[in-house]
Amino acid sequence: MAVWKPALPLEQLRASERKAVRIGKKQIALFVVNDGVRACDNRCPHEGYPLSEGSVDEDCRLTCNWHNWKFDLTTGENVFGGDALAVYATRIERGMVLVDVEEPPAEVRVERGFARLGEAADDDDYARLARELARLAALGVPLEDTVAWSIARSSEQLEYGMTHAYAAAADWLALLDESRDETERLVCALEPVAHVARDTLRRPCFPYSRERTQFDADGLCAAIEAENEALALAMLAPDTALDDLERALSRAALAHYADFGHSLIYVQKAFALCRRLGPAVREPVLSSLVRSLVYAQREDLIPEFRGYGSALARFGSGAELPSVVALEAHGVPGALEATVRGSGLEPERLFSALLEALAEALLHFDIGWMARSDRPYSDNVDWLDVTHGITFAHAVWTQCRRHPELWPAGLLQMACFVGRNARYLDRDEDVSAFSAEPDAYLATARGIVLDHGEPEPIVSAHLLKTFSAVRALRAAGHEPPALIPGLRRFFETPLPRRHVRRSARQALAFVAKEG
Repeated sequence: MAVWKPALPLEQLRASERKAVRIGKKQIALFVVNDGVRACDNRCPHEGYPLSEGSVDEDCRLTCNWHNWKFDLTTGENVFGGDALAVYATRIERGMVLVDVEEPPAEVRVERGFARLGEAADDDDYARLARELARLAALGVPLEDTVAWSIARSSEQLEYGMTHAYAAAADWLALLDESRDETERLVCALEPVAHVARDTLRRPCFPYSRERTQFDADGLCAAIEAENEALALAMLAPDTALDDLERALSRAALAHYADFGHSLIYVQKAFALCRRLGPAVREPVLSSLVRSLVYAQREDLIPEFRGYGSALARFGSGAELPSVVALEAHGVPGALEATVRGSGLEPERLFSALLEALAEALLHFDIGWMARSDRPYSDNVDWLDVTHGITFAHAVWTQCRRHPELWPAGLLQMACFVGRNARYLDRDEDVSAFSAEPDAYLATARGIVLDHGEPEPIVSAHLLKTFSAVRALRAAGHEPPALIPGLRRFFETPLPRRHVRRSARQALAFVAKEG
């Protein structure tokens, strides 16, 4: 129902052709145009510049002169820029300009809000995403609902399945749940929504098969092993318990040393999302997870990690707790062998030994490798390779404690990380400056995560995931001496993302060998 409020006399408006007035809590700009009077919010939806200072052309188009955004004064449509403008109906009675300030029903405003959030996502417009999320929050939409919307909207644009955007969303939601600060809470929704937007920017749809059959754990794992996406998806029966699906997909993820540990990490995060956000994301999240497992690289089939299979077959005897020195001494084969020699121990003890070695790698990674341009593709390492060892360890701890039959595969794949990283360490570097009181530094790291300043979502996702893994492992009683200093070193050392000279030299060398 219209709510007409007096604004000012028409004669007064005609004298200046534009005027800003306050009606209740609203600041409204009024303009005389060819066919009457138009009214809109006086604040530009971009950065708040007063639109009463703008310019109106003969087509009834308003320009904000600060950044040249343009709006149709009749509909509020943005014709150059981004956010839409709120406009209001007007009428003249007895020489007075009246404005209808009644808002549309809440459900209409929410629907429009999500539509505009989609426009911002399609433009990969971070600042607008923040504004649209804040507007939806002001309408009472829970921030986690916007993350769920983002996942459901984007899943079919993931050609090769789940990415870090979904994985990090689980950790952002954990931070959201613990925060009472309004700004922090908005960050925890903005970051995953923006990361999803970046990962799916201008991507077409790659639909998932909707055929469904009875769930069978062995059949699901076999379909993933055979890289048969349609058959694997068919077994995601909606009435199957999440615990049963999680066990099967954890097993599938650990069937190989897959995607440099991403597969198990993604399983852990996917089910955290399903439990946190509920049925709205179950199908899109699990479909993207299965697709990523189908397409996953099987690194245990390449020479460097080929000893993994035989080590797994021999796992279960020996009670020699491996030292960090023993795990690092002879690369991947040595790390696997040292782990097998301790495989008769309680899994948690062996886990602690391997985690200690992974923490040492985080602290002693030779960052000089990131600047080298004289090495082949196989030696392209950076911080993200090393941090995966910690996030993978957290996934092993979480998934293997739930499904103890997976401990052998999880522990041996931790050993693969240890052995692979060993050649890229510098034990002679003085790292004493990174010592820190754990609780104080975790508080500092949390602040960095929430205001990271990184332009690439993949980098901020790794800051978040490494911080979250370290904090969770410590809470579970795992705190090797190098863990907190290693986290600090990662957070405080620059991470180059575009290796210009290295890329050029490797390309030239590669093409030269093509003959």
